[in-house]
Formats: sequence, structure tokens, C-alpha cells
Amino acid sequence: MNKLSTIIVLSLLAASVASGVDYQTKIQPIFTSNCSVQGCHSGSSPEAGMNLSSGFSYANLVNVTSSLDAPLKRVQPGDTNKSVLWGRISGTRYGDRMPQFSPPLSQTNINLIRDWILQGAPTPVAAHESTLPPEFTLLQNYPNPFNPSTTIEFSLPHSSEVQFTVINLLGEVIDHRELGRLSAGIHQLDWSGPESLGGKLPSGVYFYQIRAGDFSASKKMIWLK
Repeated sequence: MNKLSTIIVLSLLAASVASGVDYQTKIQPIFTSNCSVQGCHSGSSPEAGMNLSSGFSYANLVNVTSSLDAPLKRVQPGDTNKSVLWGRISGTRYGDRMPQFSPPLSQTNINLIRDWILQGAPTPVAAHESTLPPEFTLLQNYPNPFNPSTTIEFSLPHSSEVQFTVINLLGEVIDHRELGRLSAGIHQLDWSGPESLGGKLPSGVYFYQIRAGDFSASKKMIWLK
């Protein structure tokens, strides 16, 4: 290889590293289509406590100790050899390649995850700082009144441990969920409490509450049979 060719190759590699792998547009879609939509890593009780749905996945992966191979991390930024996720999807450790009960990831997707880890597992926040909400907010659920389910949207200016609670007019807790540590950004929660509670919830007014660190807010919603 001559000197000019070497310079061109090095320049292309530098440009590739500088551009990085965007988590939201490149990595999250892999988890969404291969993990969370299968039901294994989504919802209120995901397998191994690892929700890989949008808005949840990053906080459940990066620098989180693996229950499979502690003290290794699920994702160790900058080091695939110490990242359990890499061992699972590449087949280099732990036997069968993930995702379980589905075809292995394509080599293109495996390479994207490898490159993302080696680039330091850059956060979705780093790539979208301009779109971060400036403060905690809890919006009115929609539709309202509702039957059978409703959507609740809230925003976090930074990563926080989040709790979701529904209470009735007597102050009794109807539903409570530990949502775990969520990344900064806008999040949506679909609540079908009447269905999940066996359809025994009477029509009426209820209050839903989001707690995130020192932030706490609640709003009224109406369930109609």
C-alpha cells in the first residue's frame, strides 16, 4: 500500500470513529425488533429484570452488573471482552447466541453493537442533548375518560429511578410499579389497570402519580366501564 492509500484509509477510519454509532437510530431498533417485541425483555416484569424497550434499554445495560456473570457488566464501555452482551450475541461465550428462541442477529447488527461498545457506548443523551426536556413534567393521560387502556407521558431532564402509582379516592393503592432507572427524555406508559387487575376495578375517578428522585406529581383520570 502506497503512502497516499494509507492516508486515505486512515482518514476514512478516523471519520468513521468520529461519527460514532448513534444509539437511538442504530442500536435501539435492534433491541426493539429482536428483544422487546418478543415479550422477553419488555413490560413490567422483563426477563432478568432487563427491559430493552425504547427509553429503558440504555439504563438497563450500560455499567450494570450482569446477573449471569458478575462482576462483569452487561455492557462495559470500550471493552467487548468485559461486556456480557457481546458474549451473548456473538456466541464467543455462554453457549447459544442470543436472542433466545429466535434466529441470531445478522452480522451487520452484531458489528454495529460491537462498534458502539468499542466507541465507549455513547449515550442517546449525548447525541440528542438539544432535545432533552428542561424539567420534570407529567402530562394528562389520553384518552381520558378511558376504556380499556390509557397512555401516560412524562419527561425526565436526567436519568432517574422512577415509580408509578395509581390510587383511588379513598387513598388506597390500586397499582404500583417500580419502573427502574430510566434515561433522560420523554417516556410513555400504557396503563390497562382494569384488565390487569382482573376487570374488578369499578368505574370512577383515580389518581396516577410519578415519582422520580425528589420530583413527584399526580393527575386525575377517569375509568369508564
